[in-house]
Amino acid sequence: MKVTSPRPLRRDEPLDVIANHLQVLFQNAVKASRRPSWKVLFDSIVSTLPRGTELRLVDERNSVGIALGHQSVATVSALDWKLGSVVDDTGRHTEFGFTNKGIAHVCAADSMAALAFTTSRSGYARELGLAHVHGLGPTIGFAMIVFRLNDWVPQVRAASVKAIEKLMKKDGGPNGGLSYMIAGSIGLLLDDKRFGRMAQPERDIIEALISYPKVKDALRTILVFGDSDRADSQILRVTLQTGFYDELLPEVAEKAECSYRRLIATRAVIYGKHVWKEEGQVQERKIELKAQISKVVRGALLDKSANVAFVALGFLIETRDFIGLDDSTFEKLLERPEASLKRRIGVLRSMIGR
Repeated sequence: MKVTSPRPLRRDEPLDVIANHLQVLFQNAVKASRRPSWKVLFDSIVSTLPRGTELRLVDERNSVGIALGHQSVATVSALDWKLGSVVDDTGRHTEFGFTNKGIAHVCAADSMAALAFTTSRSGYARELGLAHVHGLGPTIGFAMIVFRLNDWVPQVRAASVKAIEKLMKKDGGPNGGLSYMIAGSIGLLLDDKRFGRMAQPERDIIEALISYPKVKDALRTILVFGDSDRADSQILRVTLQTGFYDELLPEVAEKAECSYRRLIATRAVIYGKHVWKEEGQVQERKIELKAQISKVVRGALLDKSANVAFVALGFLIETRDFIGLDDSTFEKLLERPEASLKRRIGVLRSMIGR
């Protein structure tokens, strides 16, 4: 029977897919431990045959990675807990045992299964899972490895450091692109509150990741061309709170495809600060990009989002700083049809006497 392509996954079912897939892999690993060596060798050869062969394969070889690709980096903490429960429950039902040999067998059948093992409640299984990480598919996979840098078991933290060092030497594994994985996980890497258990080796590896080549370019791509994904917006919020690459903000304000990120970046640049709440306390950080304010204001006034233009109008009215308001921009501003902007445009017009 020919292997058929799996149907597209809905976002609410990836863990079910992983559970079913791991059940098959765990059962096969248990059976393999009881088979003659020649039979195990034959099965391993069959598992490497191209898709579409008449022989029926166990399952798609990267089902765990495909399913994880539907998860947001912003949910890595919740995913760690949920996936860990799936892994451990499936292990109990199949009498898998989480031995080194068994985990190696599963990871040979699906390279991304190593990521699932890193979420087990067994520190031994997490450590072995990290040891079998040779490459990462979706960015969430990298975030899961970084998450283990704060593991409560020292040996697991050390295994996470080794796994990341190995990935850094290979630019993320066979498919490369580690700079994009780092940029996509920067919100996690810069969140000190998540890493209270770290010792110096873990801190050093985080510093090495942040300074990894081309992370800035990858971050620019994510912030400018990324969609309205929660994780991408979280990246902007964390960079605003930490000052990580403030120089990207004017470009994000002007070019980001997501209007929410244009709004947040515009407000930060023109007001020269970012304000947020943390544990009930108002926090504020100064942003020094005065040379960019006039340009950002002009662009914001004509932004296709009325919300972005509303902020720019409010800034001009509050500060009475009209240096960036040239005749061409003002004439185009008067043509804006949005009712939400009419009152502020009228106020501005009376202030400058036009």
